[in-house]
Amino acid sequence: MIAIRTVVCPVDFSPATSRQVDLASDVCRAFGARLILHHNVSDLSVGAVYATLVRLEAKGFIKSSAGEPTAERGGRAKRYFRVTGDGKVALRNTQDMIQKMSAGIKGLGAT
Repeated sequence: MIAIRTVVCPVDFSPATSRQVDLASDVCRAFGARLILHHNVSDLSVGAVYATLVRLEAKGFIKSSAGEPTAERGGRAKRYFRVTGDGKVALRNTQDMIQKMSAGIKGLGAT
């Protein structure tokens, strides 16, 4: 018999991936394995990352500061980001919400 402990299922959270999540859930139930949903964002632009960072900072979830200018960056300073207390609370709340939602998906339990 094959021992399967973990099933990783790539998803993009579109309706098309619903069937593959169902199949992966069936495999997990059959083998007593845990299911990991892996969301891969490959087409992400640098501009989209910075736009998101600006929004997170405006909400108070992160704080940024400028570093020293460096020659390797053409004299431009690096920007450093850190998560604030409010950001940590928001992250914990989001993790809790995802865990509760995953517990409601057919065949998945909170891990």
